[in-house]
Amino acid sequence: MADLNKVIKILKENGVKDDDARTFIINLNNLLSQKLYLEVATALNDEKEMSRLNSLPPEEMKVEIAKLYKQKTDKDVAAVSDEMLDSFVTGFLTQYHQQRLSSKKS
Repeated sequence: MADLNKVIKILKENGVKDDDARTFIINLNNLLSQKLYLEVATALNDEKEMSRLNSLPPEEMKVEIAKLYKQKTDKDVAAVSDEMLDSFVTGFLTQYHQQRLSSKKS
């Protein structure tokens, strides 16, 4: 599981203000939500199914989407979300450490 706290710690160590770090996390959350929405929408592309889902109350729709996504892809929406976050954190940390190593060599 990704440790977003490591990213926040690095941001703070590099002088990023709390408000800016908060904005960064909000923007990251929005980006991951959009990616997840696209992933789910791609899997659930049947018009009749989508129409039925759109007629449900929000909480019921969320449960039903997760169930249908699991049926079609054999993946949990939460697990896919976690994978996306893990990918981001791993990429961020890798890039950060590569930059630090290259600046030490200079």
